[in-house]
Amino acid sequence: MGNGNDDERGWTRERDDVLRELALQSQTLTSLQKDIVELRTWLAQLVSELKAQAENDRVRLLTVEREQLVCGNATRRRLDILDKEQVPSLNRRVQEIEKLVPALRAITWVGAILGMSIIALIWALITGQAQVVFP
Repeated sequence: MGNGNDDERGWTRERDDVLRELALQSQTLTSLQKDIVELRTWLAQLVSELKAQAENDRVRLLTVEREQLVCGNATRRRLDILDKEQVPSLNRRVQEIEKLVPALRAITWVGAILGMSIIALIWALITGQAQVVFP
């Protein structure tokens, strides 16, 4: 009869071990379920924030595109005005300046020769090769 009690005690111990193991797994599952719910909530919030940000970016992009169209049209109009009005005026001024170039070259040469003469005179005075005499 001792064997029957031992079997019953072994079975009771085994049942208690299984119940403890089930309780631990139940707690683990409950914890995992809470984590999954928190993760799902966080992901839903993140997705909604990303959608809102994407919508804001889309609106900003459309605004920038509209501004570029307006600025591009205004720039084209300004360039057309420049081509029609100011380019011929600037071409005339360039032609007038080109007419003055030979005279400016001559003046530059005369100025250079005069400057070199003054430097030569000063050098001659310093070295004693020339003298300034007052009557």
